[in-house]
Amino acid sequence: MIPGFVKLGILVIFFQVLGIAGFYGYLRWQHPAADAGSVTRVEWILAGGVGLLTLGQLVGLGAVGSLRTVPLLSLRQAMVVQNVSLLGAFAGYGIVVIGFVLYSRDSA
Repeated sequence: MIPGFVKLGILVIFFQVLGIAGFYGYLRWQHPAADAGSVTRVEWILAGGVGLLTLGQLVGLGAVGSLRTVPLLSLRQAMVVQNVSLLGAFAGYGIVVIGFVLYSRDSA
């Protein structure tokens, strides 16, 4: 059984990804890029960033959530995994921001 905070965290991650996709769709609708190659590059960058932040957040939730169900890790190991996954999520957010900056430069 999955703890409640993990279920809530998965729902929050889903809405974060939905928000990023919605914002990108809005930008493509309002400010279309002139070059199709730059759009493909930006889409790959955004997809990589979203994948990294999603994976980082899910691993962090799973590490701490596993302590409540089946303790596969000790508390110290779970905290280390959570901290590393938090750094991965922050890197993913940075890559998403870089993708949006590149799109705004290419569409101007």
